[in-house]
Amino acid sequence: MSLVIAVSLWFAHPAPLDMPRAEAYFVKEGESMRLEDRYDIMDLWMAETVLGRWEDDDGRVMVVARPDVLPPKFADATKTRVEYSKDRVELDVKDAELRDFAVSKLLPYEMPEEPSHPRQPIRGFREVCYYHGTNTSAVACAFLPEKTRAWYVVTWSLVAGDDFQAALDTFEEEILRRWDEVREKNLPGETGLAEEPAASRRRR
Repeated sequence: MSLVIAVSLWFAHPAPLDMPRAEAYFVKEGESMRLEDRYDIMDLWMAETVLGRWEDDDGRVMVVARPDVLPPKFADATKTRVEYSKDRVELDVKDAELRDFAVSKLLPYEMPEEPSHPRQPIRGFREVCYYHGTNTSAVACAFLPEKTRAWYVVTWSLVAGDDFQAALDTFEEEILRRWDEVREKNLPGETGLAEEPAASRRRR
């Protein structure tokens, strides 16, 4: 498949997502015992954060995520789904440090020291941040659309021989500049914090 892709063609190749892995524990209640399913909290966070995954015929992988809540600081803990849902902390879109912490959990490589920005502003976004550093194996971008109150994170892992700058240009043209189309066609089940209330937009 050519690196220069049409959005509709790329998103015709969905790939399966990892499901949280349950572990059964015996819990004593009074004189009785019961089984309780507990999950690695990072698995639960990833399952709710990653919206979709796609892979083309050559092995390039694109992942779209929306980190509405903070990832766990200690990934070796386990909780029930109920416990996890009660402890979730909403991600403040204005807090760059916490945004970067969430992004660091989604990158396919080590987090660079700080993000960079497009050479020219991209219409329709309050902010666009790239997390490349010296890496050229994947395009990684976090962006905050004007009409939403949630960050999105897209990682596009490339294959050997891909030209990184060409991939970056393709990403901006086919994903960022057409984001409303991408989201509407390929993420129809989105719920939660994505859409900013119209009243909030008017107050800004």
